Amino acid sequence: MRNTLINIVALLFSAFFMIVGTGLLGTLLPLQADLEGFSSLSIGLIGSSRFVGFILGCLICPVLVMRSGHIRTMAILSATMACSILTMAIFVDPIIWGLLYVFIGISMSGMFMVIESWLNDRTENEFRGRVFSVYAVIVFIASIVGQQLLGLGEIGSFELFSLAAMMAIIALVPTAVTKSVAPAPLQSANPRFLWGYTISPIAVVGCVLVGFANGSMWSLAPVYARFSGLSFSEVGWFMTAIIAGGAISQWPIGRLSDKFDRRFVLLCVAIFSGLTGLSLALIPITASLTTLLVLATCYGISLSMYSLCAAHINDLVEKKDFVHVAGVLLLSFGLGAVCGPIVSSIMMETFAHYGLFMTTAAAHATIALYTFYRLVLKPRTKPENFEPFVVTMPKPSPVVSNLDPRIDSSPTGKSD
Repeated sequence: MRNTLINIVALLFSAFFMIVGTGLLGTLLPLQADLEGFSSLSIGLIGSSRFVGFILGCLICPVLVMRSGHIRTMAILSATMACSILTMAIFVDPIIWGLLYVFIGISMSGMFMVIESWLNDRTENEFRGRVFSVYAVIVFIASIVGQQLLGLGEIGSFELFSLAAMMAIIALVPTAVTKSVAPAPLQSANPRFLWGYTISPIAVVGCVLVGFANGSMWSLAPVYARFSGLSFSEVGWFMTAIIAGGAISQWPIGRLSDKFDRRFVLLCVAIFSGLTGLSLALIPITASLTTLLVLATCYGISLSMYSLCAAHINDLVEKKDFVHVAGVLLLSFGLGAVCGPIVSSIMMETFAHYGLFMTTAAAHATIALYTFYRLVLKPRTKPENFEPFVVTMPKPSPVVSNLDPRIDSSPTGKSD
């Protein structure tokens, strides 16, 4: 295990810096847009554009890696991301920001793909779960650091955009200087939605709705926090609380899902998340910062639902089909994440900032109702068929589960 970590430490640093930069940008943009007087609908459309890039990256970036190799692809995407961020600072316009965010989404997708496929190739099967647990922890820590960087500059100034761009550039350095041998060219997988839905309707429908709720939250929660009377630095703490709640909850929820029917655990998490979202939607504007942070931390538990959906469908397929499962789930998440910010922004135009968590609560309630329906319709999955729970983040990578390029590519499986 020690030798494995030594071989991948450069990749982990690259992931850390990239996520710090994109985490900072993800909160900075809606705050800057609100400061510039953009409408809630415009902010929602800008947030959706990143997930349009998410989806395009799932289709484009494998071809780029096969053509240019891992390190050169990383350099191309790092430069594209940094230039896009700096251009946002120069041209403050919702249409330009939306177009540039598409390129940033594509770049994020490709950089995650390079890092994760490389991690796969350098990791032995016996250490894979532990390595990706370390990777997950780094993702959460980097996301928190990105939120806290908001305090290093003024919203509306050039400094924070420059800092985010610097992180995108620095992310290239560890990968460029590593002695670790790059993996063989990736094999792209064609997502098969009907096949995935046939195997596990809960996983596919769940990921669409999780993407709908999470895409709304990442795009518009900073605006909600500002309307709730929080300062810019307190907005960073609000977002940090959500991320911390997600990080803290992953392990215990994963343990529970390994012991009980994952669908029942998903049902409980969806109900809890819906109630927490409803609390955030109904809380008076005079609520204290402490109350908002507690509710935000509780709401962060919803971030575990993607992992539950992924674990459930992986229980039902053979290991050689994990790559196909990953493609189906990620694009399902992306489709939901494109629609979520648009709908949520319309709700915010109608019901002020309360509309955001009214929308996420509705999405989580739908997950709960559909999961309950499937629990009644189908018997419990036998424990001996369970794959161990692995923390999985819905990031823009078409190969999150394609950790070994040697995996067979013919999809099979059994329905839940």
